[in-house]
Amino acid sequence: MEHIRALVTGNQEIADGYYELEFVLPEGSPGPAPGQFLTIRVDEANIPLLRRPFAYSAWDAESRRAAIIYQRRGNATKILTGKNSHDRLDILSPLGNRFPLPSALPAEVGGGSRRPVLLAGGIGMGPMFFFAEDLANRGHDPLLIVGARSASLLPDLTRYSRAETLVATDDGSAPGSFHGNIIGALDHYAGGNEGDLSGNRAADAFELYACGPHVMMGAAQQWARQRNLPLWVSMEQTMGCAVGACMGCVVPVNDDKKYARVCSEGPIFPGGYIQWR
Repeated sequence: MEHIRALVTGNQEIADGYYELEFVLPEGSPGPAPGQFLTIRVDEANIPLLRRPFAYSAWDAESRRAAIIYQRRGNATKILTGKNSHDRLDILSPLGNRFPLPSALPAEVGGGSRRPVLLAGGIGMGPMFFFAEDLANRGHDPLLIVGARSASLLPDLTRYSRAETLVATDDGSAPGSFHGNIIGALDHYAGGNEGDLSGNRAADAFELYACGPHVMMGAAQQWARQRNLPLWVSMEQTMGCAVGACMGCVVPVNDDKKYARVCSEGPIFPGGYIQWR
């Protein structure tokens, strides 16, 4: 982790209430891995006092260009929408752990690695776009399923991922989308009810990754557990210090210690480690 002054290169609305903030990290500063995040001091004033955490949505090591996708929710993100090219961002980066790569399959079922299936719900789009691009660059064949309430909440997905991409909208308003939630789409397509999205492999050769609403990720864990599939989740929590000192971002876990700190022990956890209820 370093304290960095990053140069803003762009900030635009990409869907209804969703923005992409692009910036350049200075030479010599560490770049992020998929799943890691940064915190931003959005204003020099004392209000808002706390830094705000955001997951990286893109990173190019050659150009040093990075991005986050954020939703305008309150005063801090309202201030963030006003950042313009050539402004400076006061950030701490990179923070947290990364998504693990897909695990290997046993030799008796053909070997190789599991096919990564990425579930991106709402603001969880950003880190999944980054991870999908990284997986594709490493020679994996990711399947990205993006869910939203309606088409107006979706950006132009062709800009963000080279991965095979499916869309689920609660109201069915996006052309060609699955009419229902993201877990329904996962069950319908990856579950084998329609088409062959497993890359000519059985659905039990998947490895799942999820980022989005708590309820969605809990449902993804139930889906994965019923099929004995590995699942990794990226937890979103309100943070105070973001370095593991204040205990303000803990989540209940299935462990003797009872709680885990999202900022320093996560934000990536095995799905079965989190207590979802």
